Amino acid sequence: MTSRWITTLLLIAATTATARTGKSAAAPDFPGKSDSPQEEYNAEARELLKRARAGDASAQFRLGLALEQGDGVKRDYTLARGWYEKAAQSGDPAAQNNLGALLAKGLGGGQDAAGAVRWYLRAAVSGLAAAQNNLGYMYSTGQGTNVDVGEAVRWYSKAAAQHFPPAEANLAHLYSTGRGVAQDEARAAELYRRAAAAGYVPAEVGVASMYAQGRGVPRDLGAAARWLRRAAERGSATAQNNLGFAYEHGLGVLRDRAASLFWYRKAAAQGLAEAQKNVMVMEGGGVEGKTSQVSNDQSFR
Repeated sequence: MTSRWITTLLLIAATTATARTGKSAAAPDFPGKSDSPQEEYNAEARELLKRARAGDASAQFRLGLALEQGDGVKRDYTLARGWYEKAAQSGDPAAQNNLGALLAKGLGGGQDAAGAVRWYLRAAVSGLAAAQNNLGYMYSTGQGTNVDVGEAVRWYSKAAAQHFPPAEANLAHLYSTGRGVAQDEARAAELYRRAAAAGYVPAEVGVASMYAQGRGVPRDLGAAARWLRRAAERGSATAQNNLGFAYEHGLGVLRDRAASLFWYRKAAAQGLAEAQKNVMVMEGGGVEGKTSQVSNDQSFR
C-alpha cells in the first residue's frame, strides 16, 4: 500500500496527481542502469519514454509512475526513482512527493529518510496534500528529522483542509490521544467519519472504535459493527478480527459463532497474530485464554 491512498501502512504516494507540464534538460540514460528493453514497454509507455528522454517533465513523472506500478512496463523502482528525480528537479510536486516516498522506503536505491523529508517539504509547500500528509508523518515519527508533533499537526491540518482522507485519519488519531493538541474526541470522531465516508479503510476502523467506546459520539454498537463490516469486506485484518469478536459476543450484531470464525479466519490468513490466537481458542486448539480485539491506536500515514 502504490494505491490511490497509500503504499502499505503508510507511505502515501500521490499516484493520482497530475504532474505540472514543463520541460527539463534532455534526459540521458541513468548511470549504471539502462532503460528496460523497448519490447517490455507497451505503446503508451514507449511514447512516454520518447517524450521523457526529450525532457518533458510531465512525461518523466508519468513514466516514473508507470515504472513504479508496473503499468504498461515491467516494474522497476530504480528507473522509477530516476525519472521521478528528473521531474522533481524541474519542480513537479507530484514527482517530488513520489520520489520522497521511494527514498523513505529505500525502493530503487538506498533508504534516505532525510532526503525524503526534503522532497516532501518542497511538494508540501506547493500545496500537494499527499506530501503535506507524508511530511506530517515524518515529523510525528521522527523519521529523517526530529520528532515535532506540533509540525505534524500543522501539516496534517493543511492536508485535511483539502479533505485528504489519510491526513484526516492521522489528525483524528492525534486529537483522540491528545498528542500535540488538546484532546478532543468529538473532533477526532468527526475527522474519522469524513475520511471513512470517502472510503479510507483505516478511518472506517477508527470510526468503528469511536462508536464502540462512545468516544466523541454516543455509544452505538450497531454503527460500530457496520463500519467494521465495511472495512472487513475491503480487506482490513484488524476490522475482520474485531468483527469476528463482535459476532462472537453479540456486540451490535446477533451472536453467530460461524460468522465469528469466518472473520477470525480471514484475519488470521493475513497473518494477524491476534486473530490466529482467536481461531485456536474458538476451535479448542489447546490455547488457553479468551479471544480479544485489536486496538486501533496506530498512526495510519
